[in-house]
Amino acid sequence: MSKGLNIEYAKKRENFRKTPYHCPAGHLTLWYGCNLESNILEKAETMLEFCMDMADRDLKTSLPDYEYFPDFVQFVLRDMCFNMGIGRLLLFKKMLRRAIDRDWQAMADELVDSKYYQQTGIRAKNNENILRTGKIEVI
Repeated sequence: MSKGLNIEYAKKRENFRKTPYHCPAGHLTLWYGCNLESNILEKAETMLEFCMDMADRDLKTSLPDYEYFPDFVQFVLRDMCFNMGIGRLLLFKKMLRRAIDRDWQAMADELVDSKYYQQTGIRAKNNENILRTGKIEVI
């Protein structure tokens, strides 16, 4: 039997809440009765993986060349999309134009010339370095 029926059943019996609350048993809970006190790291990692998958989907839909970019460029775009959402990322028109032109150095220059770069600190500097060197380093 599919877990899909369990999901539909739970959705009908749990009230969706987008902010954490305490259930009748006193446990910190979110969404459709998801207990945040048990297996929290596993749940957070599952959500992070889901969000990265959504960023990839949004990038593939919004940037037709995305799948053909080198891994290091996809890495930076995925990170930025995850961090700020596809709508905000698409406002980086000059940087994305440089990506389509396959000019990674100019893409890095456009990244540096942005509010994102000023506001995001080390994350943006790491993304700039990845674009300039072609090497993905998780620092």
